[in-house]
Order: sequence, then C-alpha cells, then structure tokens
Amino acid sequence: MDLKEAEILKDKVYTHWYYVSKGSALLAFIKGIKVNAILDVGAGSGVFSKTILQNTDAKEAVCVDTGYSEEREVEWFGKKLRFAKAISKSNADLVLLVDVIEHVKNDTSFVKEYVDKLDKGTTLFVSVPAYEFLFSGHDIFLEHYRRYTISSLETCLRLSGLTIVKTRYYFLTLFPLIATLRILTMIKIKVFPKTFTPKSSLQVHGKLMNNLLIIIHKLEILLLQYNKFAGLTLFCLAVKK
Repeated sequence: MDLKEAEILKDKVYTHWYYVSKGSALLAFIKGIKVNAILDVGAGSGVFSKTILQNTDAKEAVCVDTGYSEEREVEWFGKKLRFAKAISKSNADLVLLVDVIEHVKNDTSFVKEYVDKLDKGTTLFVSVPAYEFLFSGHDIFLEHYRRYTISSLETCLRLSGLTIVKTRYYFLTLFPLIATLRILTMIKIKVFPKTFTPKSSLQVHGKLMNNLLIIIHKLEILLLQYNKFAGLTLFCLAVKK
C-alpha cells in the first residue's frame, strides 16, 4: 500500500471501497494456498497482511517498508504482526508485493532481491496498475515509473526467478470510465502543462456510494479467475523455482 494514499485515507483505509474490494479479491485469488507466515513488502499500513491474518489460518506477518519511522511489533486478531524497515531472510509461505514494483526504477532487480531471500516453493502475490496508456497525474503523484500488461509483468517476474501460476485483471467494472478520465487528463497535461497539478484519483465517498462500489466489486470477483481481458489492476501468483 502506498504511504501517500494511507495519508489521504487515514483511518478510513479499512472501510474504503478500493481497499475492501482489493482485499476480498486477494483472498479469492490465494484461496487454497496454505499460509502460515506472510512477508508484506512495501506494506505501508499493512492493510493487506491484516486482511489475510483476520480471514485465514495464517499466524504471523512481517511488514517491510523503508518509509517506517520505527520498527515495532503488535497483535492483530491475536496474531503477531511486525513492522520492519528491512529483512535479511524470510521463512514466509506467502510474499505480498502489492502496488510496489511500479515505484522502482529496476523492477526485476528489486523483485529478485527479495526472491533470493526466500525458500524454494514460496508463493508470491503481486499487484500492479494496468496499462501504460492509463498513466496519468495519479501515477505521477504516486511516483510510478510504469504500468503493466500481463506480458510485461510476467516477463519481469520470470526474469526474477519465478514461475508464473496465473495472472488476471481486476477492477473491470470501472475500466471504461476511469480509462476515459485518465486519457482526458493526459491530454490536459500536454495542452496545459504549466497549470496541471498531479494528484491521487483516490477519493473518500459517502457511505452509500462506498457500499455500492464494494458490492459491485464483490460481484466482479466471480469473474476474476477468467479475466485476462481488461481492468485497472493486475494480479499475479508466482512461485520461486
């Protein structure tokens, strides 16, 4: 999770439709994988580790983020949750890289750095923003280097020493609307570059709209296993060789 978005949402991160929906989709995507320990890289507030700890038999999680001001350990639903600035080795069964590698100039080297710290057979869940043509002020604000397609993400992960299990798009429902808005934004940047101020497209909505978006995207999870066509986000499961 991006720390900039955490700052925007503050305590609403756990009820915001985007993170609730993404957490539900993550649980569906990893269903059937036995998880005891989690390593959450670039974790921010640790919202996705917390989702897994709360809803599965996983017993512990380590959240790693260079943005932390201090290292600490807490309990979440009676389970151990540690926040660290760095790690040297991990015994995790599941590694999360959720909205992380688009922030790194050399994504392959970054992923490989963590893959080298893992045991063979470790599963990785990777989430990234989809489609380079959707690159806009949102990405500039969040300091993204790129967006991905199934092909470009899988190439990155294979070069990092991983075997691909499955890759799918998510947030298909909003894709036509957001794609149109992002394209118009980029036109605006090119036409009026001096007056444009990049900002996150993440917003806090009223309770009714927030709940409606949660319901819509929970229904979309039914299509998740089949969606190789389009979406705002890409999910990938991969395993260390």
